[in-house]
Amino acid sequence: MMEQRVLGKPEPLVLNMQELQVPNMMEQQVLSKQELQVLNRQEQQVLSKQEPLVLNRQERQVLNMMEQQVLNMMEQQVLNMMMPLVLNTIEQQVRNTKELQVLNTMVPPVLNMMKT
Repeated sequence: MMEQRVLGKPEPLVLNMQELQVPNMMEQQVLSKQELQVLNRQEQQVLSKQEPLVLNRQERQVLNMMEQQVLNMMEQQVLNMMMPLVLNTIEQQVRNTKELQVLNTMVPPVLNMMKT
């Protein structure tokens, strides 16, 4: 009964501040998407022309610094991968050397014992 009275009587739509912001946010998202599409089209046009990239001095410096950082990171990764292998190889060589020293000190007496 009460439902019918409420539904039958149109009331003006009253929005609070948060509800008012929702359409604005949605509109902003649509605008952002449209701006992105325009930027993407412009970027595609530039890329399709294959024009050389012209950088000013500061942009070149920033690009060089970024490139250097990437190179440093890659070198560090290579070092991190290689160091265990290098250390294992060195350790193995030390072991082999010690074994050889032991053999060198042991073999002559054993040979002498076998001669007699």
